Amino acid sequence: MTQSDTGNLVEFLWAKGNRMRSLTVIAGRPVITLVNSTQYIIIDELSREGVSIGRSPVARKQDAKRGRPFGNEAADLIAAGAEKISGGVESGLEATQYRLNGPGVKQEIWVTAGDYELPVEIYRYFRKTASEMRIRYLGWSPGLPIPDWFLEPPADVTLEVVTYEEYIERSKTEPVGPAPPFYAELLHGRRE
Repeated sequence: MTQSDTGNLVEFLWAKGNRMRSLTVIAGRPVITLVNSTQYIIIDELSREGVSIGRSPVARKQDAKRGRPFGNEAADLIAAGAEKISGGVESGLEATQYRLNGPGVKQEIWVTAGDYELPVEIYRYFRKTASEMRIRYLGWSPGLPIPDWFLEPPADVTLEVVTYEEYIERSKTEPVGPAPPFYAELLHGRRE
């Protein structure tokens, strides 16, 4: 769940290896995002329509370095120089807190103790606008068996298929698909 000065957003996330499914509700519309090795798929669950976008070569290459498609904020902050602040209990879980104070934003993250280092809570304070954002991961279920069909588009969904290059060109002048890509780094890749 994400809370910010602009409102709240609730997402449900599942992953199996580097494949992912999310369900996000925006203005009452359930939007499914599916990511596999080659495609980034966005589906409006009510209209049963969507778009399948070819992922960039950079994003596909970065899959090998990622242990999971989401929940990697701790590794990102630590790589950027975050300091370990404390350990203790956060949201009922043994957790470690890290902090990074940058010129434009203060960031804090609490992650579960142990090998997975799953984020429990992320806090960001944006100095320029004096605004805040808080992301809470309300539950993790490592090892949950997820069938392959759950990570595929339903057969009754009509998908427009576009290449990554077509998506980039069209998105300059018009929306492509029923919603924007919520996990942009999985479509475009991230700057290294």
